[in-house]
Amino acid sequence: MKSDIRDEDELDPKQAEMVTKLKRIVAISTSLMLIGFLAVMSVIAYRLVKSSEPTPAEAMAQSIPAEPGSAILSANGDGRNIYVRVGAEGGAVTVHVLDAETLQPRGTIATRPR
Repeated sequence: MKSDIRDEDELDPKQAEMVTKLKRIVAISTSLMLIGFLAVMSVIAYRLVKSSEPTPAEAMAQSIPAEPGSAILSANGDGRNIYVRVGAEGGAVTVHVLDAETLQPRGTIATRPR
């Protein structure tokens, strides 16, 4: 019994040329796909590293100007703003309004005792 399957050594020149072309096409296709994958991953990594938004630790480093001897009485939030009540000596109370996302000051409300 003779097998119908040939080894690569038994290919005629046209078939060997076709196999070589297919191997070259597969190598080029694989290389292009690898280059594209690396390009996409490098852009993602670049955007993660070069993010302009402060990290939570940097954002929490914001400070509220307060007079000596004053103390924070309370802090509340409504989702958009954070309200920090600061009491000073003599009964004066100041409410600092901060943006909840960036912790940047939006304004202050000062009350003075009568």
